[in-house]
Amino acid sequence: MPAASLRAPLQAAMGIAALCALDAAVMVLSLSYTVGYAVLGRYVFGSGFALLVWWFQGRPALTRAMLPAHLLRGVLDAKTSLAPRFEKSDPAPHRQIH
Repeated sequence: MPAASLRAPLQAAMGIAALCALDAAVMVLSLSYTVGYAVLGRYVFGSGFALLVWWFQGRPALTRAMLPAHLLRGVLDAKTSLAPRFEKSDPAPHRQIH
């Protein structure tokens, strides 16, 4: 099998492995620390993986036109990640067993 035909499946497998590692790291953090630390860990590990992808893709130029979309995505992602922490209601209502 030519090496070029293995590139896409290999990249997909590496992406799945990276996301599994990210999930495991966040799970370990969430068992021992508060939500804020778990979210911070998610962003630190996610940023590391993103930098690796950027590096292996040949370090494409970052432009000013990219900034607004990425800032909006970052703000929305941070807001949704931390939203359960600031809820006033019980996020998991208790069920009564009859």
